[in-house]
Amino acid sequence: PVAFSGDPGGRAKWVHRQTGGTCALVAIQQVFLDAGMMTAAPPGREESHYRNQEDALYRAAVAEGHWRGGRHSGGMDSSTYQLFMSERGMDVTVWVAAKPADLDREAGAGRMLLVDVDAGRLWGRREDLGRAHVVTVTGAKFDGNGIVQGYWINDSGAPTEMPLTRYLARAAFLKAWRAEFLTAAKRPEGGRGMVRVR
Repeated sequence: PVAFSGDPGGRAKWVHRQTGGTCALVAIQQVFLDAGMMTAAPPGREESHYRNQEDALYRAAVAEGHWRGGRHSGGMDSSTYQLFMSERGMDVTVWVAAKPADLDREAGAGRMLLVDVDAGRLWGRREDLGRAHVVTVTGAKFDGNGIVQGYWINDSGAPTEMPLTRYLARAAFLKAWRAEFLTAAKRPEGGRGMVRVR
C-alpha cells in the first residue's frame, strides 16, 4: 500500500517557466495561487496571466529592495522571503536549520514548501553545479509503513527536456537540498533551509 499527501496534481497548474532569475518569485506566486491570494487564470489564457503576475511580483521585489542585480543576472535575497510573503498576508515560517526529518514531516502534512536547492544536483547537470535555485515541494509519497519515499516538486527553471512538475525519490532530492539558504545565519548541526507555509 502507498499513501500520498499534499496536492501535486492540483498544484501543478500553478507552475510556469520562469523568465530570468525569478525562481523564488514564481515559487511564491504558486503559494499565493494555492492559497487563493492571487487569481487563477481564465481557461486558455494561462501563459499570459501567470506571466503578468510574475512581472508584478518582480516589480514589487525590486521596488522594495528584495531583488539584487538584473532580472536575468540577479535574484531575490533569500533572507527576505518571509518578509515579502508575510507583508502580503501569508503566514510563513523560515527554517534555517531544517533536517530531512523536518522536510518529511512538513511535506507529509500536505504543506506547500519553498526549498532552496543546488540546480546542478537537481537536474544532473555539471554546468549548473553550485547554482542556487528555488522549487516548491507540493506533496509526498509514503510506503505502507508511513516512511516518506519521495516528493513531488514544481520546478519553474527545469531544463526544457524535463517536466516542470515531477516526482523525485527522497535520496535524490536530499542530495540537491542546499544548506546555504541564509548565508548570514549560523545553522547548528548543518541544517538546511526551507520556508513552511502554514
